[in-house]
Amino acid sequence: MKGLKGFIKTLRAGDEGFQKLIFGIAGGVAELPQWLKEASLVICGALFLSALVLKSHILALAAVVVLFAFVFLLRQPVWMIYLTVAIIPVAWANLLGHRLRVISFMTAMSLGFYVSQALIRRDRLRVEPLYGAIGIFVAICFLSMFNSVDWKFSLVGMKYYLISLAFGLALIFSINSRQRLQVLIVIILAWGVGQSVLSLAQSLISPKFFPAYYLDVFGMDIVKSYSIGGIRRASGTFESGPRLAMFLLLPLSIALTYYFRGVFRRRWLWGLILLALALGIFISFTRIAVLLSAAALIVYYVFERDKGRLVKTAFAVFMLVAVLLILIQILIPVSAYQAMGERFTMEGDQLYLDRFYFLYNALMAFSEHPILGWGVKTYTLHSWDFMQQYPVPWRRVAWDVPSLSMPQGVPVHNDYARMLAETGLFSLFAFAGICVFTFKNLLRTIRKTTDEFVEATAVAVTIFFAIMLAYWFFHEYYMEEPFVSVLPIALSVILRRLAESDPHDSMLPGGSG
Repeated sequence: MKGLKGFIKTLRAGDEGFQKLIFGIAGGVAELPQWLKEASLVICGALFLSALVLKSHILALAAVVVLFAFVFLLRQPVWMIYLTVAIIPVAWANLLGHRLRVISFMTAMSLGFYVSQALIRRDRLRVEPLYGAIGIFVAICFLSMFNSVDWKFSLVGMKYYLISLAFGLALIFSINSRQRLQVLIVIILAWGVGQSVLSLAQSLISPKFFPAYYLDVFGMDIVKSYSIGGIRRASGTFESGPRLAMFLLLPLSIALTYYFRGVFRRRWLWGLILLALALGIFISFTRIAVLLSAAALIVYYVFERDKGRLVKTAFAVFMLVAVLLILIQILIPVSAYQAMGERFTMEGDQLYLDRFYFLYNALMAFSEHPILGWGVKTYTLHSWDFMQQYPVPWRRVAWDVPSLSMPQGVPVHNDYARMLAETGLFSLFAFAGICVFTFKNLLRTIRKTTDEFVEATAVAVTIFFAIMLAYWFFHEYYMEEPFVSVLPIALSVILRRLAESDPHDSMLPGGSG
């Protein structure tokens, strides 16, 4: 209170220097672009909502209702979908004993608003071949439930799919202008950098930066459980490093493209963001993500006009990374350095060989039910039986007793094999159709748009989707993290429509929504 009185007294006393500083800051904030101010407000709201999610999902749901009423009165319902995107990383607060009720509720409210608006205005949804491919994929997933040993379990999994698709549709309906796309990109970049910084603090400073550090999670020490070589594996509010890495690859692709394209003319800023994201991915200890970070640069090479400049810049960046790695080796604890060395220099049986065991089991399971599969989301219910029934022929492996490191519910670690095992052959064809139409939308945007920002964003999303197709061969997060997986698919529709219309017009007939 005394500090506040002193502050007011100083202003009244006429301290011109201090007044100029305060009013200068206020004026600077007022002059910020509208999309940047909106993104900042949304991020602050997301932090508040995230704190409520961790405290009580009931309080969080009540806050969502209040927020919806607030943004509806302001005629800015798009803020609800912004908030949904902003708290996606906190979805893995369910690791701390919570559920995805808040994200599901916000998605339902957002989609309900836009559908109601479209019905009142009698708007017609533009025909998209991509929608047909998605519809076929979902229909095949439903059909697979005829083979499910636990249809209730499958139904819960389908509910998760359908909510993520609703989220994608709400995103397509709401992001209908260049400014709204800018807000969305800032939010994605913000949670990418935030998670990277948090991950570095978790692994290299103290376990107290883990939310799980303060809670009893399923009766086990989650910080110790996700360690490698004695060092805490960075996971933020996520369950594991691979999940964290997946969330960071989209911001990395965006920052990489904006850096080389000179979007917003702040190369030094994009350089810092790139550095933070690259370190966050490295500290996740996810080997395939580290390799794909370099692959993102190779994919970008295809789209770069001045390839000579790209090669020179890439060489400079690699030299900088080499210097940073030397500094890290000198500065970080010895235990951390040894753990990194152990993780990234594994040879022989230690390097992904177990993934081939799981892949073989899934393919053999697929051979039993090649048309309908074993039922969507049910592979883990059978996985232990498959491992007993189909031992790998090239090596004697005993899977007699499940342990903490090899529980009975064993993942496939391969999205494509899991699709085959759970939903049959035709689901893979449907997924291939989704990929083809997504790339077609993105490449058409790159060719057709005259907007530098839209073109750069389309290139970034293309890079992300391309490297994720490789990532999903080693992890099954297309099916386990559909909220993130649906982002490039929805963005491909948004970007193509922005490219085919004036950037200031709505993508929905009849108004801005």
